[in-house]
Amino acid sequence: MDKDFLLEEITRMEMNKESLIEHVKKYTLRKYNGKEKKIVIPKTYHNLVIGEISSNCFDNNSFIEEVILPDSILSIKQRAFENCINLKKINLENVRFIGEYAFHNTNIEEVNIKHLHKIESNAFLNCENLKEIKV
Repeated sequence: MDKDFLLEEITRMEMNKESLIEHVKKYTLRKYNGKEKKIVIPKTYHNLVIGEISSNCFDNNSFIEEVILPDSILSIKQRAFENCINLKKINLENVRFIGEYAFHNTNIEEVNIKHLHKIESNAFLNCENLKEIKV
């Protein structure tokens, strides 16, 4: 895993396919400190799934232009990409939750959200280049 990623192991109660509640260990991507233009987040780290991007994880990073998420990322917390002024492209097809101001002040041009369950207020505030949202 790239040295620029800070991960935190979390345990959550989740419902499985058989509607049974179980403890699930995952990683949350806590912080990114790199300067890459294109970021590819892996699906797993040390055999645990990376399941979410935490609050303020990428905020104010002016280098990022594109982020490729694995299908395991289901949640993007509040202000995760806020003020990433050069962010133009991110795949959100499998994301189920987007927090407040998650993409505030970015240059995202198109959003494709197929499995979204909840989007909080102002998630795409001041995204002046956003031309299309596909649901």
